[in-house]
Amino acid sequence: MIAPRFDGFVERLEMVTTGQYIKKGDPLATVFGQELLNQGSRLIIEQVPSSKGAETFNLSLFKGESGTVIGASRRLRNLGVPNEYIEQIKRERRVPDTLTVRAQSDGIIIERNVVHGQAFKAGDVAFRIADHSVMWVNADVPEGDLSALRQGQKVRVSTRAYPGYTFLGEVALILPHLMKETRTARVRIELPNPDLKLLPDMYADVEIMTGDGEPVLVVPTSALIDSGNRQVVLLSLGEGRYEPRDVKAGRTGDGMVEIMSGLAEGDRVVANGLFLIDSESNLQAALKGFTSPSTSDGKP
Repeated sequence: MIAPRFDGFVERLEMVTTGQYIKKGDPLATVFGQELLNQGSRLIIEQVPSSKGAETFNLSLFKGESGTVIGASRRLRNLGVPNEYIEQIKRERRVPDTLTVRAQSDGIIIERNVVHGQAFKAGDVAFRIADHSVMWVNADVPEGDLSALRQGQKVRVSTRAYPGYTFLGEVALILPHLMKETRTARVRIELPNPDLKLLPDMYADVEIMTGDGEPVLVVPTSALIDSGNRQVVLLSLGEGRYEPRDVKAGRTGDGMVEIMSGLAEGDRVVANGLFLIDSESNLQAALKGFTSPSTSDGKP
């Protein structure tokens, strides 16, 4: 944000507009400020040797409440004037009529609130410049997954705008509030964006690397039947026989889900469900067929 600390007028506006990418030091506007002229003149007077200057100006004009001398150069710095402007006054012993306002950083102009000849007051925002070289992605994480999150975890981000391309970042902040409407927490992810491919308000798919490097037991996500109240996988017993097995699922990723209890290494499970479970009652009815005893004569 560029907001002058003095009253003035815009003498000339450079060829800059919203959406334009600029670099640090690029000129944005040339402005006039009477306070700059006043303090610049005082700076010139201060450069006069004391033997000559004592007859020229009253030193009390430059004293603060404590009685110490407040230099004009300090006043100019407080007005946001760059050192180059101050050194030019000292070197040339004259005050420039105008000041060139320059960009303080690389970025994109998202607001331009001034035009040629416009007057402005101290504190008025003339330009807003956003640095998009590093972007934030806000991800909503379900309440049940919060225990696995840590700051600094690596993150992979993909967008619809660039299918097949993955952006790499890390978890910068886990906000300490839960959104009661969605029962999710907001996680801020920091992503380098050197090519400026990522744009504000894009939607993205986020994958947070929560693993600790220790091996875990996993099954395909399609093998897990989750009704909300119960998590089940179908264990293959061979010869067309199946057994429903209650399990406790953990973390998910790359099409796999961690099984924390209920299965052992080497167990064979049905990788793809043959029916859709949408309620607890449907789950009970569907699994009953796998547990009911069968007969060879067709009698119940």
